[in-house]
Amino acid sequence: MSPPCQPYTTTKGALQLDQNDNRSKGLYHLMHLLRHMQYKPNWIVLENVASFQPSEGCIEWKKCLLECGYSYEECLLSPHSCGLDVPNSRLRYYMLIQHSST
Repeated sequence: MSPPCQPYTTTKGALQLDQNDNRSKGLYHLMHLLRHMQYKPNWIVLENVASFQPSEGCIEWKKCLLECGYSYEECLLSPHSCGLDVPNSRLRYYMLIQHSST
């Protein structure tokens, strides 16, 4: 999944409103759903801009994951520096998430 990056991006002219940006409501809605799901997904993969990692949205997402029995690994990667033939050198945030039942 890739929540909208605009609330978290640091590009020129970005407002960086984090959880106060209406575009972050989808992530918070997903947290609500995840907390109330009887059968939770075994795996989730999240991708976003690097500046998502220290955001309030990410902090709340991590709390939700732990409450719901998930563990996760985070990394910052650039497709170009990983040897992939992708014409993109922007650093991206990735989170690999696994439910404890797996």
